[in-house]
Amino acid sequence: MEIKYEFFENESLFIQKYIGNFSIEHYMKFMNFMIKTKEWKSVKKVFSDFRNINLSLALENLDKLTKYRDETIKTECFNVFLVDNPDNTVAANLYQENLNKYDYNYCSTIGYAINVLGLNKSEIELERIIKDLKNQF
Repeated sequence: MEIKYEFFENESLFIQKYIGNFSIEHYMKFMNFMIKTKEWKSVKKVFSDFRNINLSLALENLDKLTKYRDETIKTECFNVFLVDNPDNTVAANLYQENLNKYDYNYCSTIGYAINVLGLNKSEIELERIIKDLKNQF
């Protein structure tokens, strides 16, 4: 699994794109790293692009994922998942249901993601940003 990401401090936004087959171990290492960064403290919105990842292993580890989220990631922020297939939609929906005390949303279009996140960007601009994310884990 590969994760590309970037902080946009002026918008209190963190964008991440997941690629490949989901690995709970890799995800946990990534998030343990991220929550220690100074930029993470200013994040109010998270945009997660799940269009290029297979989340079937996330479904198999849903209880472990939700427990990890509750115990480790203390930041409360608005989180939007962009999904484009039925399996990833199910994974995002079940994850959100298990974490109902947090503000999560999932969508199937860039336009809807822009709208719910309140971003002042066009679909083309956000797609370019996602394509050119500067960091990789």
